[in-house]
Amino acid sequence: MRKYTYTTAYFYLMRKNTDIVGQVYGNQLRVRVIGICEVNGKILMVKHRGLGSDGIFYMPPGGGMRFGESAMDCLKREFAEESGIMISVGQFICVTEYLETPLHALELFFTVSRKGGVLKKGKDPEMGDKDQIIEKVEFMSYKRLNKIPYSQLHSLLHHVNSFSDIVHKQGYSYISG
Repeated sequence: MRKYTYTTAYFYLMRKNTDIVGQVYGNQLRVRVIGICEVNGKILMVKHRGLGSDGIFYMPPGGGMRFGESAMDCLKREFAEESGIMISVGQFICVTEYLETPLHALELFFTVSRKGGVLKKGKDPEMGDKDQIIEKVEFMSYKRLNKIPYSQLHSLLHHVNSFSDIVHKQGYSYISG
């Protein structure tokens, strides 16, 4: 009988989550909206497991648009689902294209303002209770954000020291794995 250590169980869970992420979101082009929410000099971040090359990935809240849903409505829904926070949507910042087989997404980034709600770790409704990939939701300082390895951080947030640094990232960028 095989003895499971914390490490063995962790890597099994990471592999399982990665497989599920590919099954749910893979082999299709997804249009995602992502919101940059800053409060008191800190940016709202979601820590995901089962994503990225290290099995851990940080990004601001956001998610896939549904047919017939506006980008603004999608972003409000995603913030509520992932963080419990109610928002208003501000200006469009930029678009990124992410392609690492089996995942392919166009990501529309917007500024958002917090309007209410209570910060909490939310759920991803496309995933079952046992397969949730949201590990933590929190406001992070830019100093702390810059300590996260690039392989675990959305590329839009590389070399960012302020909200202004993010807002000035205009245009299109391509990210491949």
